[in-house]
Amino acid sequence: VYDTIVPVIKIKHNGMVVDHTNAKDTVFVEAGDFVEVFDESTVGRADYWEWTIGSAKSFKQNDFLVLKKLGAFKGTFGISRRGKNVPGDYEFYRIPINFKVVPSSKPFVLAGDIIELEDQTIQVPFNGEFAPFVNQEEFFTVTLNGVETTNFNLTINPDDATILDLKFKETIYRSDTITVSYGGAGTLESTDTRSPVAFPAETVSMFQHEAVVFDFEDGGAN
Repeated sequence: VYDTIVPVIKIKHNGMVVDHTNAKDTVFVEAGDFVEVFDESTVGRADYWEWTIGSAKSFKQNDFLVLKKLGAFKGTFGISRRGKNVPGDYEFYRIPINFKVVPSSKPFVLAGDIIELEDQTIQVPFNGEFAPFVNQEEFFTVTLNGVETTNFNLTINPDDATILDLKFKETIYRSDTITVSYGGAGTLESTDTRSPVAFPAETVSMFQHEAVVFDFEDGGAN
């Protein structure tokens, strides 16, 4: 027997459970910080979940929603049963409490390894979203095999504004050694008005293309 789904949720911030049912209350979240969400439903045997708070979204039953954009937001929770050969059901819950994302008190810093993607894009990750900018390449020092170069473009990743995309104007190879550093100058800033912190030279983790092994011919056998 498949009963109608009854959504029951829990929300935590800074490790504390918050009363999400009070529409007059507000949870203040620093930009780049997260809210924990939990589905505690026991009726209806759900198998699909969708959480949203502002632009943050998750399709997991329990997850961390990282809030990056400044502003006041509401949250929603969709829960459904979509399994084959079972009666479907869907419930939608508007979370009453308010979420207010405020400027972060934490420094705006490099947040992970600098990596090369398969398409030769080098990604520089930070712990907050970048505000739009132009012509900031001169404030980054990039070396290619030990030689400093300015032959690259720097843009914000279109899918994740916490990442800077660095793209060379020439072909780079797996065997190349590339370093990136930032001097802390320029007009770069996060969407919550923080300036990025300078970082010393970091070696790029190059994309490991699938190797093709060749050997000498041996009279036609190979």
